[in-house]
Amino acid sequence: MVVLVFFLIVYIVISYCKKSPTIVVDEKQISFSDETFYWSAVAKIDLIGKWPNNYLLQNSKEGTRFTFNDDSVKYFFDDMYSNSWQVKYFIQQVIINKQEYVEVLISNVEPSKLRSEILENFKGNQFTSIRGIILWGALFFWLPIIFQDYPSFLGKQ
Repeated sequence: MVVLVFFLIVYIVISYCKKSPTIVVDEKQISFSDETFYWSAVAKIDLIGKWPNNYLLQNSKEGTRFTFNDDSVKYFFDDMYSNSWQVKYFIQQVIINKQEYVEVLISNVEPSKLRSEILENFKGNQFTSIRGIILWGALFFWLPIIFQDYPSFLGKQ
């Protein structure tokens, strides 16, 4: 059983690496790891939307969809990259609007300016959300099985 869990972990890591390629953009092209496409080959860019992500489960994630002239499709999922907003801003400004890229400078906000803002916290319950149920369900399902077979894995009886 421990061997099965080990292979499951390896599969998840490899699958994640395949679904989150290194993305490089410039004025002429976009590269997804080892595949490079010129912007002239892009038929349509959808900067926002929920797109299918067949990573581990069938679910949708927020991201960008690139449809190419040969009807192939590539996705750029926001939660897999820390600078996704910068990439989207570059694509919007340079590729779609055909303007020169101007870097956005983020300045510190004074706490006194935030006093008049109405802040609302959104919190979900991890035991009633689908991700929480999957996480805790998998944990409580696999832990007893792993620890039951653990002594035999070490060669102890």
